Amino acid sequence: MAKAIEILTFIKVDDNPTFTATGTCDDAPFAARTILWGSKDNKEPIFKVVEDGKSAVALDASSFTRGERIAIARALKNHRLKLEEPAASKAVAGLDDDARAKLKASLAELALDEEEASDLPGEEVPVVERTVTGADGKQHAESCSISALK
Repeated sequence: MAKAIEILTFIKVDDNPTFTATGTCDDAPFAARTILWGSKDNKEPIFKVVEDGKSAVALDASSFTRGERIAIARALKNHRLKLEEPAASKAVAGLDDDARAKLKASLAELALDEEEASDLPGEEVPVVERTVTGADGKQHAESCSISALK
């Protein structure tokens, strides 16, 4: 069942990706903060629910279920990413024409589908349809059924 998450406060603490937040999860108040998680060279901020001043409370001692904790963390991460999105758009918008063309060519090589390409900031990105050659020698969309390839 979906959890009703309402974010009341969301504060960036310093220049590092450290955030604190408060809100409610199905009308139960929560506080959360980020910790850095990941490999040494690629740490990402993840949200942890804070209880009794600690972010490492065991599930059996917590007032939140595992699902509630996950729902809170997901909602806060989405909120953080929405706040950071304008910065990413400005970075792409600041590219000169040559750099923009190179970026488009790189994206075309990756052959992003329409949904993936529409999520990118800035100008429209050309979508490349992947094809396979059937037994009849004709090109077919990669997503076609196997019977079409016979």
